[in-house]
Amino acid sequence: MATKEKGVSKINQIEIAKALYIENIMTQREIANLVGINENTLKSWIDKYEWKTLRGARESGRGKILANLLKKLSELTEKDNYTFDEVLKATKSIDYFSPNKISISGQIMSIKQFMSFLQETDYPISKLIADKKLSETFIENLVKNAITTR
Repeated sequence: MATKEKGVSKINQIEIAKALYIENIMTQREIANLVGINENTLKSWIDKYEWKTLRGARESGRGKILANLLKKLSELTEKDNYTFDEVLKATKSIDYFSPNKISISGQIMSIKQFMSFLQETDYPISKLIADKKLSETFIENLVKNAITTR
């Protein structure tokens, strides 16, 4: 399991784990190791924060979800007593489902696809990268940087 960086908040770990889980490109064990948590902790977050529902919604169509979120934000800001926190949560959700954003999980998927391509086209180079654990190190740094900059 990757170690939790000093000063990294639990909230940042939750956000990264959530993004990786919802994208559905890694196993729960891989996610837990990358984020630096126990697999049972990840399972409890999945249940507590209802990520299975979010994963299903994401798979049902990003455009539809984005349209619904925009509508809800519009309705929210039309009322007089909305809070900053409500607007912030809604805009974060809109940003998350925005098609122009490249998510961490999207970047990880690209690395995995590239490594598969490289194995087929230039096996010696792919073996060198695998032996030096370069792709794994890159992914770990990607996650570490995302956790510490959120």
